[in-house]
Amino acid sequence: MFKTVLLCALFTSKLYSQTVTLSTLNWPPFIGNNLKKNGVVAEVVREALKIKGHELKLEFEDWDTSVSRSKSGKTDGLFPEYFDESRRTDFIFSDAFMSSPLVLAVKKGSKVSYSGNISDIEKIKIGVVKGYVNTIDIDTSKKINKTQVASDLANLLKVSGGKIDAAVIDETVAKDIITNIAKQLKDNISFLRPTLEDKMFYIAWSNKGKNQKNLISDFNFGLKTIKKTGLFDKILKEFE
Repeated sequence: MFKTVLLCALFTSKLYSQTVTLSTLNWPPFIGNNLKKNGVVAEVVREALKIKGHELKLEFEDWDTSVSRSKSGKTDGLFPEYFDESRRTDFIFSDAFMSSPLVLAVKKGSKVSYSGNISDIEKIKIGVVKGYVNTIDIDTSKKINKTQVASDLANLLKVSGGKIDAAVIDETVAKDIITNIAKQLKDNISFLRPTLEDKMFYIAWSNKGKNQKNLISDFNFGLKTIKKTGLFDKILKEFE
């Protein structure tokens, strides 16, 4: 009886399986077209979707383009995305599957300080990457002097060059940039404490995509499954 039920479940998964196309960006060490298996974030999503028989196809663009393409339904969605209430008109968010700290990066020796109160940064110039979700306070504040930049690397270089006072950036991404791309910044950048927020990662499924209700359900189910079976932890360990 059990074998019959299992075979039926597998058959059903294959019957309704599809290639899921998600927009993303090169954001090492989490995801990238030149990373092993496209990075840990891609592998988690790939294996979660595979539970229901789906295959993952990635489209790498700058983040602003990724948001635009998925918003219009040209792809099924985008990831890794931070939750943003204002984007729920265009996207449905999956269950969260990973997290990483968002911080303020400053030039070493800077007098800029942050106590956890948003008013601390209302009198300085901060860099934010175009198209990125940051924190609710930063994104909605009209008092903060925000400068849009093209990339996380550009953000750090502007801090180092004194063109902005602080950069809003994922700490893990910033450290990867300093270690592997802009080694000259090693002794020139520091990260303020406390962190701005521990940001959760989601798939933002496009409201204009096809079969979205089933895909969201399948991904969330697959994510729970790989966590229960230990595969999720095995993937994280592989990319340590």
